[in-house]
Amino acid sequence: MPPVVTAPLEQVQIDYTVINLIVVDERDRQLIGRPNLTIAIDVFTRCVLGMEVTLEAPSAVSVGLCLAHVACDKRPWLGGVGVEMDWPMSGKPRLLYLDNAAEFKSEARGWLPGSGSHRPERLQAQVEGKNLGRTCRASCPSGGHIPA
Repeated sequence: MPPVVTAPLEQVQIDYTVINLIVVDERDRQLIGRPNLTIAIDVFTRCVLGMEVTLEAPSAVSVGLCLAHVACDKRPWLGGVGVEMDWPMSGKPRLLYLDNAAEFKSEARGWLPGSGSHRPERLQAQVEGKNLGRTCRASCPSGGHIPA
């Protein structure tokens, strides 16, 4: 049984999924690829704390950029993409829960909070018993909140 979570940022889960979208060159319509979404979700509030979308394969870099997005104020980023809304969630996670994907097994992850003995052997992309990829595709367009 997972530990009881009693406050925001106490436990953050990070995973990635391939976005069901094909990016093409705007001039020649040549296939560029499918983007990957790396996402961090606060277990207590079920809010999306940060994300990174890239055409590169998931890596320690995309995880690091996602964590930077978690920690930073979102207002400059939202303004840069032309979105007028509040996204007040930010901060330093106390514990990170990660699965066994290669990008989470880097030697560089030693600086991550909660990267020691609190990391379970396998999370299998589950948040509250739901498949993260399927839930995110259904929920992120409507505000980035994982439904109860």
